[in-house]
Amino acid sequence: LRAIKEGGIYKADIEQPGYWIGQTCVKACTRAVAGEKLPSWIKVGTFLITPENVDEVLKEYPKYKPREGY
Repeated sequence: LRAIKEGGIYKADIEQPGYWIGQTCVKACTRAVAGEKLPSWIKVGTFLITPENVDEVLKEYPKYKPREGY
């Protein structure tokens, strides 16, 4: 993130917060145990970090807001 902010060779990054992955897995497991049929592919979500939004990401890191649903 610092390299994006400093304007070096890194122009962007894609982030997939680990707790989004964990949160999605727990929800899927809970649904599976309850007998629900789950899709074969569950999207977790990502977001793009660019020079335009890197300051906002740095301010919030690592407190990404939990995603709702999937």
